[in-house]
Amino acid sequence: MRAIAEFLGTHRKAVTVCLAITGIGDIGYYIYCQDSCSYMQGTLAGFDLKYVGLAFMILVCVLSLGEYTRTLRLILAGAVGGEFYLLPYQFVQGVFCPFCLGFAAIVLAAFAANHAPPRESPSGIKWFYSAGEVRLPLLNGSIPLMLVMVAGLLFFALAFSGSVKPAYGQDPLPSYGEGKVQIRIYADYLCGPCREMEADIEPLLEKIIAGGKARVVYIDTPIHKETIIYVRYYLCAASNVSHQEAIRVRRALFAAGRNLIAADEALREFLGKAGIKVSACDVSAALKTMNTYFQNDGIKSTPMCVIVTAEGKTVYAGKNDIVAALKQFAR
Repeated sequence: MRAIAEFLGTHRKAVTVCLAITGIGDIGYYIYCQDSCSYMQGTLAGFDLKYVGLAFMILVCVLSLGEYTRTLRLILAGAVGGEFYLLPYQFVQGVFCPFCLGFAAIVLAAFAANHAPPRESPSGIKWFYSAGEVRLPLLNGSIPLMLVMVAGLLFFALAFSGSVKPAYGQDPLPSYGEGKVQIRIYADYLCGPCREMEADIEPLLEKIIAGGKARVVYIDTPIHKETIIYVRYYLCAASNVSHQEAIRVRRALFAAGRNLIAADEALREFLGKAGIKVSACDVSAALKTMNTYFQNDGIKSTPMCVIVTAEGKTVYAGKNDIVAALKQFAR
């Protein structure tokens, strides 16, 4: 520990600048991230959190180079308090952004690198000064950095607004209904339990949608490789239609799955006979979004259902649990 302290005493500015530059690079990757980071979005006091983080790291770099040590320690302490809010937020949502976690590690490292032991403080509140303190000439005294951390946490609690939906402008997957709650149904058209469950959940989802309780998204999950060709037909046929029409498309696809239709031409002919209009469309954005959902919801089997509310998300697996959950929600 003494060696580390001696190293920081000599190279504190260089270490802080290197950490800030690393943070700027981290934010740069975050901006172009198309994985779980595109799934998790947030604003702080109305400003995109990505650009707030970028501005923060630039400020850290400038303050460190200018040797504005007191101001640097203040803003780093506030940022640490903010991370105490943002890190649990990811756990609650069940979505983890590697670049967000990396940014948090950089903030904590920069704060540790600029830490200085506090002066002697009253024994009863010594713990409150354990994170250090900053002397402010205007106040003719010092502020414990623990207090600044608490202020940072409260500021983020009041000013941060986050969402856990893919950032493709609008979600390119067909969805039905409105509301802050999202219900995601994962099914494979060749999956027997999925086919059996469909008849049970159709009236429940229709009731939920009609009551404005949630937005429903059906996410085709090709557990069977033969189902891959079904995905494109659902996405094209179910786009910009009513929920009733989407159900009709799904019924036809489940019927095709029951008949083990695996050839593209045969499936197109089967759907045509069922009165399902088949037309080509670009599904690339929808497929990217589906892959994001698969990853973040941990989908490895079907049927599964994910219900996302303001409190977080709950995952249900198997026909019985899914039907029971939707019955409870539809009340």
